[in-house]
Amino acid sequence: MSAEAKTTKEYVARLRSREWRERSVLVFRGTGLNAWHYHSFLRNFSLSELSEFAAIYGVSGGAAIVWFYVLAQCSLFDDAAGRNFDRIIRSTMNAPGLWVRMLRIARRQLPYNEEDIGRFLSSLPAKEARDLTFAASALPNFTVVAHDKRNDALLLLDAHTHPEARVLDVLTQAGTPRATHPESALQRGEAQVISDFDFAGGAVKRAFQRHLESHAANLRIYQVNMRRDEVENGTVFVRVCADRMPRWSQATDLVLLFLGLPNSHYRTTFEKSYSLAAD
Repeated sequence: MSAEAKTTKEYVARLRSREWRERSVLVFRGTGLNAWHYHSFLRNFSLSELSEFAAIYGVSGGAAIVWFYVLAQCSLFDDAAGRNFDRIIRSTMNAPGLWVRMLRIARRQLPYNEEDIGRFLSSLPAKEARDLTFAASALPNFTVVAHDKRNDALLLLDAHTHPEARVLDVLTQAGTPRATHPESALQRGEAQVISDFDFAGGAVKRAFQRHLESHAANLRIYQVNMRRDEVENGTVFVRVCADRMPRWSQATDLVLLFLGLPNSHYRTTFEKSYSLAAD
C-alpha cells in the first residue's frame, strides 16, 4: 500500500483501486426517507466493483439504496422510479388515509407501519425483483444491519445467515421501528423480530461496532453518512449529503409525507446525484 492519505477525499479516491477495495469495508448509515443522497457515492462503482469490497453493510434507508442500486445494475430498477419517487411514496405510504395515520398517533403508535413500508418498497423495482432472496443476490457481500427487538440484540442478515429470506421483506422490516406495547407481535412466538437498527439502544449499537472491530481489524472502514466528513481512529466518515441541514430536511420530508403534500426534494437529490458522482 502507498503512504497514508490525509483527507476523506483522498481516501475515497483510493477506492478506484481494486487492491484498496478488497481491503475496505463500506457501511451505509441510515438516511431518513430520502435515500437518494447516497446514490452519488454508489454511482462511482459498477456492480462488479462493489462485489470486490471485503463487506458492505446497510442500515435502514442506507440498506435500501444499496439494494435498489444493485437492482438498477441488473436492469431491475428504472430511473423513472427515482424521478417519480415523490408520487410513489405518497400514493403507497399514505394509502390508508390521513385519519388512519392520526388515529395511530392517538393510540401512541407510529403513523406508518410495516405494511405501508412494504407496499412502498415493493412498488419501486421491477416485478421480477420482488421475490429475490439473499442467496440469489448479485451482491453476495451485502449485509443488512438490523435490531432483533425480541432479544434486544444485533441482527445481521445476508446470504450466509439468512440465504432464503427475501431481501425486500428484510428491508421492509429493518426500516420499521417496532412497537413494544403488549398487543404487539413482539409478544407472540419465538422468532426473531426484525426492527430498525437506528432506533436500537446503545448496547446494540456498541455490538455492531465490536463486530466491525473484530471482522475488519485489518481493513479500512468507510462509513457513508449524512453528517460527518473526517478520518477518526482508522475509520473514514464520508459525508454524502446535498443538504446543508440534514436533520431539518429529514423532518421536513416526514411532515410533507404525513400531510400528503408534494415534495420536490427527492427528485432534486436524485438528479443532483448524477452530477455529484462525476466530481
